Amino acid sequence: MLTKIDFFLFDKMSSHNPERIFWENNRSWIIAVSVIVLLLIVLYFLTTIDSRRAARKKRHDSKLVNINVTDFGTIPVIYGNRYFPPIPQKSGYIFRGWFLDSACTIPWVSTTKVKKEMALYPKWEKEAG
Repeated sequence: MLTKIDFFLFDKMSSHNPERIFWENNRSWIIAVSVIVLLLIVLYFLTTIDSRRAARKKRHDSKLVNINVTDFGTIPVIYGNRYFPPIPQKSGYIFRGWFLDSACTIPWVSTTKVKKEMALYPKWEKEAG
């Protein structure tokens, strides 16, 4: 005698079940699509990893730009980075900032990114007294 559970299981396993018929008739297509989707996911992650490696390598192989800092010599700075020059001290004088020209008319702004080789000049003012 079949119970309700046996009948339910028999009905699911029977060849008249539309769900089972769908899976059996389309099994090869379902497997093919699943494999393609899986390959696309793997390919995406592989290209992402390669682009991250390339970006990391580019950061490490960045071009160095020399900044000639008067009284301190030539200092290499990575292209595109910001440079914060040291604050010099000179007895009898007050340091008024770094400038891009020897006449001290164009001030150096430390938030500027270094894009070319340049020279920095200190501006000194004699102490009163």
